[in-house]
Amino acid sequence: MSADIEAYYREYGKKVYLYLMTLCNEPDTAEELTQETFYQAIRHLKSYKGTSTVYAWLCGIAKNLWKSELRRRKSHPSAAGRQSFSAARARSATA
Repeated sequence: MSADIEAYYREYGKKVYLYLMTLCNEPDTAEELTQETFYQAIRHLKSYKGTSTVYAWLCGIAKNLWKSELRRRKSHPSAAGRQSFSAARARSATA
């Protein structure tokens, strides 16, 4: 299973990053969300049904993560510029 994700990352990692850059235009955020996209893909690999391409599936995950990031920023506007996505995720996991 992890070999699949490694292969997917090699093949699609840069493409997912570039897709996220078109959404957010923030290199650091795009990088963090790319990593989170593949983390989520690992967690939910068994749910991939194969009805779409792997790239489309990964972009769907990435888009949902970006939407979550926007909601987080909207609900905590003062923290948006100071706190990275991964730091916010780590904090909410321990809460």
